[in-house]
Amino acid sequence: MRFRFTLAALVACSACVAHAQAPLQVRLASKSTPAIATSPIAVARWQDTVVPPEPDLSAPTEHAFPPLGEDSALAPLPLHPEPTAPIAPVAPIAPIDVAPAELDRIEPLAIPGDREYVESNCPCGEPSCGANLPALDSCCPMPACNTCVTCPPRRRWYELLDCVGQTTGATLGEVLPDHSCGCCTDPWRLLPPLGACGDILAYGWANGGSLSNALGAGFSGPVGFADRNGLTLNQLYAVLERPLNTNMGWDIGGRVDVLWGSDYIFTESAGLERRPGGAAHWNGHADYGVALPQAYLEVGVDDLRMKLGHFYTLIGYESVMAPQNFFYSHAYTMMYGEPFTHTGMLLSYDLDDEIAVHGGLVNGWDRLDGASDHLSFLGGVNYAPIHGIYDIAFSIVTGHEPTVNGLNQSARTLYSLIFNLNLSDNLNYVLQHDHGWQDAYFTATGQDAEWYGINQYLFYDLNNSWTFGTRMEWFRDDDGARVTGNRPGNPYAGGSPGNFYEWALGLNYRSSNNLLVRPECRWDWYDGNGTRPFDFNRRSGQFTAGLDLILQF
Repeated sequence: MRFRFTLAALVACSACVAHAQAPLQVRLASKSTPAIATSPIAVARWQDTVVPPEPDLSAPTEHAFPPLGEDSALAPLPLHPEPTAPIAPVAPIAPIDVAPAELDRIEPLAIPGDREYVESNCPCGEPSCGANLPALDSCCPMPACNTCVTCPPRRRWYELLDCVGQTTGATLGEVLPDHSCGCCTDPWRLLPPLGACGDILAYGWANGGSLSNALGAGFSGPVGFADRNGLTLNQLYAVLERPLNTNMGWDIGGRVDVLWGSDYIFTESAGLERRPGGAAHWNGHADYGVALPQAYLEVGVDDLRMKLGHFYTLIGYESVMAPQNFFYSHAYTMMYGEPFTHTGMLLSYDLDDEIAVHGGLVNGWDRLDGASDHLSFLGGVNYAPIHGIYDIAFSIVTGHEPTVNGLNQSARTLYSLIFNLNLSDNLNYVLQHDHGWQDAYFTATGQDAEWYGINQYLFYDLNNSWTFGTRMEWFRDDDGARVTGNRPGNPYAGGSPGNFYEWALGLNYRSSNNLLVRPECRWDWYDGNGTRPFDFNRRSGQFTAGLDLILQF
């Protein structure tokens, strides 16, 4: 439901009568939107100025609003101290008819600028920028969805203009109206929305950098995805997607992801990038290759969704997709303790606004068509209270997986628990615990395998451009079954039962909505009686440092 309020323009003299002040509009925002007071005094988010609903027009005034700066494109109009013509009184603002529970979800829309876009926050999900064409009205028959507003005017690269025209001075890059709804925060996209209704999205990113060890060794042991000294192009990633929109009933969507780069080797699946027995299929180069980590169809109605095909796992906190991670390197838990992809069917259902459940059948871990296929259960539950202070995610996968010789199969189970806590507006804490085990993993002896660990993350927003983060991890490979070499040519091939520790420190710097810079340093050490994992199996510890760039398009 959309509410609109109009604040009549304040006019103080005849010189301003010809200028029509734009109405101030507000819309329902997401539940995370900060509250905006709505009382007999209408609060306008224009440099925190409170505008009374019925001003005294007989008193002289200098400005209708405080000045925004000499170089601002929104400079206020000059007003004479004494009006020379009678002015009609301003009508009082109508009472606000909003339920108390909705008051904390109101925020202003964009002010007039240089490019129109259609509000996309409507049941039919009509596309946004530049989509206010009569031909598209058939895609969205509801009149409320065809209301047009405009993106803010463009500003210099070092200023951020928020969606009420307020110059914050933050160095988040030039605000360019794009094809996304959030015209102040979303990245600019190279391609506009596709399809008759503009609901097909094509986008991607490029990610590359260097995370080098101080030992001078070519490989950094079991560290990944940045596993070697020197510059690396990790991901050239492309996505073609039609997001599922079930707000008006049934809908069909889907997505295809293609990855080229050095990270391909971590997302390969048996029967796709690799042959059913595990041998290379279409990638013959150890350093760079192509992977198809996602290709699925999605069907849904109301709060029920079904995903069919090849897709990323529910398990864990970190992601293959570079823009979704704070750090350039990855935790041992994600690298060696969890699956990357699944092939099969996954159902998701929103029980209410706070609880979502997932469940389905998949062909095991990282397998499209293996030498021996068995169905596994993949499921989970997410609890995200409306207050937004914390959220909890639990996921599990259980079924039969290959043993150490790759020929036999035995029961394997893994669960992951993630607790996300917002300690303040700027401080965020994440705790992850994984625990996995497999029966009779070591075929010759019948010995089981077990692995578990705890990851802790802490993120602090220094300002709108800089974020500091740290990750501390303990990963226990109890039987030396999980941590292995991650690429041909790596001298470390596993065989290290014991404890793996790592501590990473990093910064994220956003010079614009499209460019992210991630400097990082990391300490790793191993505590156990097995093969030493670093410096060609000669050392138990290692220090690495470097940075990478993510350019979205």
